[in-house]
Amino acid sequence: MHLGLAILFSLTAIGLGGIPAAHAQSARVERIEIAGTGIIEIGKSKTIKDKEIITGSRSEATSTKIVQNTTEIPAKIDTVFGVDFRMIGVAKGKRAKIRIIWRYPEPGLKNPKGNVTTVDAYDDVFTSSNEPNTVYWSLASDWTLVPGKWSVELWQDRRRLINVDFNLVK
Repeated sequence: MHLGLAILFSLTAIGLGGIPAAHAQSARVERIEIAGTGIIEIGKSKTIKDKEIITGSRSEATSTKIVQNTTEIPAKIDTVFGVDFRMIGVAKGKRAKIRIIWRYPEPGLKNPKGNVTTVDAYDDVFTSSNEPNTVYWSLASDWTLVPGKWSVELWQDRRRLINVDFNLVK
């Protein structure tokens, strides 16, 4: 089962087993099937530094569960939202490297250091299983509560596998 990675202060997404993308032999994903979208409850997590994203770190959660199927997300602290998905065409137990891209509404996210972005992108490795994998965002700081259309895209190589839009509302 692939479990979610939450980005400290806000961004999230993930990989069971904590296997770095650079060290995994990646299976080709035929397509991705969305199993659910919405508000997510996460289990315990550990922090993973990531200088490539606006928050500066992510965390790997022990478990995730969609508790409300929706794309309308309240912009309030401690709200976690995202997508559960299954990789089609990947044998059970095999790993696939996926590029996760989060797109934020204007004026973008501005962290406490003054950095601003409308896009974050990073690679992660997911394991195929009977349970869905999860990519999510955890709204953990005031500066992440930007209302409007947020999107998450999953890519492999040069192929966009899914795009899911969320509407954050105050």
